[in-house]
Amino acid sequence: MGKRGPRPTPTELLVASGSWRGKARVAAGEPIAPSIAPAPPASVLSSPEMMEIWRAVCGRISAIQTLSHVDVSAIERYCHIAVRYSRASEHVLAHGASYPVVDRNGALKNYASFPQVSEANSCAAQMLKIESEFGLTPASRVGMSSSQTPSQMDDEDVDLLD
Repeated sequence: MGKRGPRPTPTELLVASGSWRGKARVAAGEPIAPSIAPAPPASVLSSPEMMEIWRAVCGRISAIQTLSHVDVSAIERYCHIAVRYSRASEHVLAHGASYPVVDRNGALKNYASFPQVSEANSCAAQMLKIESEFGLTPASRVGMSSSQTPSQMDDEDVDLLD
């Protein structure tokens, strides 16, 4: 049987928010991932589309100071899902969300959704979960504080936020 209750908030987020729980976890010797930018895996390097997403998401995570090299598989997964989402969304934008279904006589029976609609919705939900893990959504950043203000960020970090 799995653990009960809501998933614990990552320690980095608790520490960034100034929570006593974050300090207690650090004092208890919880493993802490060093803040080293991960190198993209081969599957990401082989695709310019995924490499673009990799750079963008790593830049955003780095800007809020929660990036670590141990997160490589989660970021890789995010890139794969983001490409699927992009392709499904492009289809929906080009062809609409549904198509007419006709009977043998050519009369309209009803409308059915393209499979890409479901794909886009599924990918969007998966992306949101991963983004929440890294603090990339407004709700996941509530209560966080950072020692770095926008005026202290490097020009490269500010460009990534645009």
